[in-house]
Amino acid sequence: MDQAADELVHVTEQLTHHQPTIPLISNLTGTLTTDDELASPDYWARHIRQAVRFHDGITTLRRHGVTTYLELGPDAALTPMITEILASEDPSADPADSAEAPPRTPTPVAIGTLRRSRPESSTLLTALATAHTRGVPIDWAALFPAPARPVPLPTYPFQRKPYWLDAPVLGGAAGDFGMGAADHPLLGAVTELADGGYLFTGRLSPTVHPWLADHAVAETVVVPGAALVELAIHAGDRAGCGHLQELLLQQPLLLPEHGAVQVQLTISPPTNDDQPNARSVTIRSRPAGTDSGDTGWTVHATGTLTTEPGNPTADLTVWPPAGAETIDLAQGYPELAERGYHYGPAFQGLHAAWQDDDHLYAEVHLPDQQTDTEHFGIHPALLDAALHLLALHTPEGAPEDGVWLPFAWEGVHLHATGATAVRVRLAPASQADPEVDGQPMGGQAVAVDITDLTGAPVASVRSLTMRPASTRQWAAPTRGDTGTGADRLFRLEWTLLPAGTDTALATAGWAVVGSDELGLTVGLDATHVPVGGHPDLNALNEAIDNAAAVVPDVIVASFISSPVRTLGGHLGDAAHDVVDEVHAVAEAVLALVQDWLADERHASGRLVVVTRSAVAVRPGEDVADLAAATVWGLIRSAQNEHPDRIVLFDCPADPTGTGVADGLVAAVAGGHSQLALRNGELYTPRLARLADADNGDTLALPAGQGWCLGVPVPGSIDGLVAVPHEGLQGGPESGADPGAGLGEGGGLEDGADPDPDLDPDPDLDPDPDLDLDPDLDLDPDLDLDLDPDLDPDLDLDLDLDLDPDLGAGGCGGGGVGAGQVLGAGQVRVGVRAAGVNFRDVLITLGVYPGAATI
Repeated sequence: MDQAADELVHVTEQLTHHQPTIPLISNLTGTLTTDDELASPDYWARHIRQAVRFHDGITTLRRHGVTTYLELGPDAALTPMITEILASEDPSADPADSAEAPPRTPTPVAIGTLRRSRPESSTLLTALATAHTRGVPIDWAALFPAPARPVPLPTYPFQRKPYWLDAPVLGGAAGDFGMGAADHPLLGAVTELADGGYLFTGRLSPTVHPWLADHAVAETVVVPGAALVELAIHAGDRAGCGHLQELLLQQPLLLPEHGAVQVQLTISPPTNDDQPNARSVTIRSRPAGTDSGDTGWTVHATGTLTTEPGNPTADLTVWPPAGAETIDLAQGYPELAERGYHYGPAFQGLHAAWQDDDHLYAEVHLPDQQTDTEHFGIHPALLDAALHLLALHTPEGAPEDGVWLPFAWEGVHLHATGATAVRVRLAPASQADPEVDGQPMGGQAVAVDITDLTGAPVASVRSLTMRPASTRQWAAPTRGDTGTGADRLFRLEWTLLPAGTDTALATAGWAVVGSDELGLTVGLDATHVPVGGHPDLNALNEAIDNAAAVVPDVIVASFISSPVRTLGGHLGDAAHDVVDEVHAVAEAVLALVQDWLADERHASGRLVVVTRSAVAVRPGEDVADLAAATVWGLIRSAQNEHPDRIVLFDCPADPTGTGVADGLVAAVAGGHSQLALRNGELYTPRLARLADADNGDTLALPAGQGWCLGVPVPGSIDGLVAVPHEGLQGGPESGADPGAGLGEGGGLEDGADPDPDLDPDPDLDPDPDLDLDPDLDLDPDLDLDLDPDLDPDLDLDLDLDLDPDLGAGGCGGGGVGAGQVLGAGQVRVGVRAAGVNFRDVLITLGVYPGAATI
């Protein structure tokens, strides 16, 4: 090196040296150079003999306030070193330079302009854009010649502060709950059971695991089957049996748009304590927040784990494979999206592909969005992307609107961990079709071999069976549905409440406005509640303005229609037009609520809206005041917009002023928004799950015979029952008309053979746009015009959209799937669409003269 240094001195002596125009950090000293050093030939020769003080140089730059470091070179080899140095550097460590160092500004960053194995253009543009956002001046005109021009951005910085109200994630260390850490991104805790089995638990959510949202089928977010396989192998390693002999995927694990799902993975105890050769594994889930007593766990996968050693056979050291033809992937992912596979950036790992006869080859890279590879055996996004080439080569027999999905994994073994880029070979596997409940499922089977970029084995799958599935099966779940079915059906239930104990409300100022038919003013006064009565809200406000009254804490307004109407009887003597009455009550309530909300003086008060028999609370109870029933719908909407300010209170049909007053005080004291008073006790509505137990809400089916739905009691559409139907005995091949036998009220009568295109009720016009006689009188004292245009604001027409692939059948017409015998666990569902007219409503309410059915 001395000879080379001498030659360098000789060469540099022939050069003309100038003073530098920008400061320069010396690699010899790690500090700023001087003009004399740069003009000395010996200075340049010393670079050959002495160490490079790179760390010192970066430290000097940082202490002089440099925050952006740009690496110019064929690869970003120094960028990670700069980042590491900057992370450990403290500008105040050297007192000699502290006087020159400016205060800390932005966080320093190192930028590489070129990176190996990445496109040069996009890498360079990314580097320039990053430098630009940090205030580095860029000559964009040199990069983008005319006619390119800059586009002005807003003069204020982008508002990056989110305003979502995120609930805090509550949790704790697994050890605090007697469990151990699962050491896996998708699992939270693990415990070894007393019998030798294992229980792993976790919680999956698009909020906590946003990358899972990039895996969707038919626009429904699905946890990839590759993730379930990786979970099973991870759990098996923990239990000492890391070879996945078999895993059958039974139900897709769907993620809700909001919320989360709880996941349980269980491993059975070993069959033999000395040689734990095989253990069963099961993966289940249910929606997060499900009641602890709910058994609605859905089984997603079952399989077997063993201690069998892996035996990789693939040799992928020669790459690309000799003789294989390149597959164009330019439109690969857009094409997959058209077929129903929606892969976001986190799952778009397919980089290159080849085909050699019936063998497929792919090179897959884990996308940059996936940074957590340390705790996965093989990242699910990488394993899933290894199968994307199968989706692009749909085999014959696949449904046109369907997708091919992994169903049965056999002989899965993980040979290495932490891979971020792999080579994949997909070859046909001579494997018998897997069976479920003794029935072959069909599909194509492939063997999957995965190696790293040097050809070293990463994972192998002896046989993977892909099964076709229609996209309609995935489009059905509604938003927020997890697919478990545990929380889909609810009913409204009125629950008894204890009386409130807020005595402060008993002495607060109350006011009753409007018509006081229930005697609330007198009743409240009798219970020693300070109360005043006023004709309306305007009169109360005038009294407040004139200091004749104070602003009340609670305002009570009752809306009682007269006469009382019952669902079970005819109209009262002083009958009114139902529609006009509904409109009048709704307008009065709306005006009161709007005026009360607009007045700032009542901003801290509460409004109690009182009705009488406007809701049915107990079984068999009628809604007596139809017009007041609309008040509940209107006020519920107002309550959603103004929570905790408006209270709905319904009293019984025969109330007493004092009893209602006591109930009012207790109702407001309890803080509930919707209440009903019955027999001196308060009830509030709650959603109750339709339990699996026999509580009268389930449909009892006739044993051993055909059946269809029927109406047991004419005049009501409630209480549908399963009516025995001899015509459905033995299935449609018996030749019987499944629509035969319908009698009055939707029941069945022997020997009936109606035209399936006609309504079973002979009194009902089959035309959905039924025009009734406008001169029809229902009551001698009531002239009720039943013109279809009775009220343009009431639309009673029912539009029913049917799947074009479903025919009409069941009790209402021709058989669905005629010629197909129903198997075990199958039901034939027939739907007949019909208009609902005003006559049907009157019949349902029980006010239609004479015998009639809907």
